[in-house]
This record gives sequence, C-alpha cells and structure tokens, in this order.
Amino acid sequence: MATAFRGDGAHFETLRLAAMGLVAWNPEAGTLLESIREPIRSARNEAEYQRPGVTTEAELRQLLDAAAGLLAAFASQISRITGSPPLPGLGKWDVPSF
Repeated sequence: MATAFRGDGAHFETLRLAAMGLVAWNPEAGTLLESIREPIRSARNEAEYQRPGVTTEAELRQLLDAAAGLLAAFASQISRITGSPPLPGLGKWDVPSF
C-alpha cells in the first residue's frame, strides 16, 4: 500500500484519504480538510514549481486557520481514545500574525 502514495498526486491522495477518515469521527473536520485539499495542492505546486516564494499572506492564512481547526479535532479524538485529558495548548492553536 505504501507504494500507492508515491509520485504525482501522492500528497493530494493522502489528504483525500485523511479527510475520509476524519469524517468518520468528526464530520466537520473531515469536511474542512476536504475543502482545503485543492488549495493546499495548488499552493504547494505554485510555491515549489511555478513561483517559489510568492505564496500570498491570504493563502497562507487560509491554510494555517484550517490547520488550527484540524489540530483541535485531532487533539480531541486522541483524548477521547486514550481517556486522557487533552494535552495543554492543543485545544486552540493561535495562528501567528504576519
């Protein structure tokens, strides 16, 4: 299975599968990840191949805000599975200002 995620489109497919898994226990987080999957792919492609160093603040802010929501969802799920209280600081990640 590991070879299925190599080469062109591997990041995109990994995010798709992650979103599908997230929906099972947190539909909001899964939908969020699915909604940013294409912008992430596009920003990565642009930053790496087309216009390195030209990712806009708005694009970066969108991705970091989504990551903050996803981090909280993961922290909540890990806490639920382990029966432990959430790790300090993972409930809400304050995205830095630029």
